[in-house]
Amino acid sequence: MLQHIIDSATGDLLGSVNIGGMNDEEILELLHRKGYLAGGPDYYEITRGYPLAEGKIVILDLEMQTPVLALEDLPESETKAA
Repeated sequence: MLQHIIDSATGDLLGSVNIGGMNDEEILELLHRKGYLAGGPDYYEITRGYPLAEGKIVILDLEMQTPVLALEDLPESETKAA
């Protein structure tokens, strides 16, 4: 399952990642390994119920409880091209 990686502060598209079959911990580890999360995966949590983020996976900073990144489904046209 390909997902866009969106910077929550700016809305900028940072890249794309395939998270098919991964649990939350594996997703956080992947994002950390690829350099999207600083400080290690233990400093973040995943939520799928963040207000106004319907249809997105939101990565929250555990200490501040603020969104850092969002993972969003690729539009169908981009999925077919990828």
